[in-house]
Amino acid sequence: MDDPDLLLLADDAEVASFTAEPTDGWQILIVDDEADVHVATRFVLRDVKFRNRPLTLLSAFSGKEAVLAVGKNPGIALLLLDVVMETATAGLDVVRQIREDLGDTTVQIILRTGQPGHAPESKVIVDYEINDYESKSELTSQRLVTSVLAALRSYEHLTAINQQKKALALFGRAANRFVPKEFLRVLNKTSIVEAMLGDQVRQEMTIVFMDVRSFSSFSERVTLQETFAFINELLDWVCPVIRAYGGFVDKYLGDGLLALFPGRVDDALEMIVEIRIRIEKNNAARVQRGEPPVFLGIGAHYGSLMLGIIGEAERLEATVIGDAVNIACHIESLTKRHGLDVLVSEALVKQAGDGAQYRFDFVEQAQLKGRTQEIGVYAFPAAK
Repeated sequence: MDDPDLLLLADDAEVASFTAEPTDGWQILIVDDEADVHVATRFVLRDVKFRNRPLTLLSAFSGKEAVLAVGKNPGIALLLLDVVMETATAGLDVVRQIREDLGDTTVQIILRTGQPGHAPESKVIVDYEINDYESKSELTSQRLVTSVLAALRSYEHLTAINQQKKALALFGRAANRFVPKEFLRVLNKTSIVEAMLGDQVRQEMTIVFMDVRSFSSFSERVTLQETFAFINELLDWVCPVIRAYGGFVDKYLGDGLLALFPGRVDDALEMIVEIRIRIEKNNAARVQRGEPPVFLGIGAHYGSLMLGIIGEAERLEATVIGDAVNIACHIESLTKRHGLDVLVSEALVKQAGDGAQYRFDFVEQAQLKGRTQEIGVYAFPAAK
């Protein structure tokens, strides 16, 4: 292996004498249409180890076989790839297919050629994503070993980076289930990682509170497990409707929730109409199953609020605060007193469409706790 002489070529018959290599090693694919090149390469690399792991040497005798091998085995770390095989550019075609068609940017590639004129080194290095380009007439045993070890080190680094990227992607998807990406978007953040204690933004939007009617009496008749199952079943169809109309859930409140609509007020109104339709269908199915119907109380208000990150260094939470949030919550509580499923504020009515699509029925001038000014409250029937 330390012999600086050029690689010694063996007889073709010696290819069959090689036995299977250990499967826990670094997988290297030798791609060449000449059997003696496979023999010589295996001979030189027979005792080489990297990170105390042996090499698992695989063989392909054409460009087509090489692409199939890489496609079926993503664990291949390195290709020792001949350029001229079934065609004058077969090796270059393999590189292009692996990088572009298979999308594999991790596997390392060392091109080896016995006919440099077919693929000039300066052009190949610039145009193809490879690690090295060696002429077979100049390749020594030591140089081959050095190139292989360098390529395996690069493969190890790239694999570690890709694993970190996957872990971050998984974390990002998990984080979005706790802090909605829409919330981060309002804060001008692209990731929860960017969110810092004290980040805040003031914005006008529609606030919607939803609450299950008679939930206490329902939960008294069932087990805690059944209560959890009921809540999750309800949220499983309510939340997608909220998202479908441009809103997002800021907070789950036991048997209810707080949703925000940064866009049009009509987005929230259209969502409420859809929720009412879905409740009727779901209740029909529940009655058929012998289960009691479910009724929601919904309160909505349009106003200014502050979105931001509160807490302390070790525990952060995304939340909204502001008088508008309290008003929406109070309006939802009024639905019980009036026996209505949906009530909205006068401020929301003034922001709604052109008045032709929906009609609002005045209910009362409500005196909210802690406020001197009364607020107009309207019932919101279904769309005409």
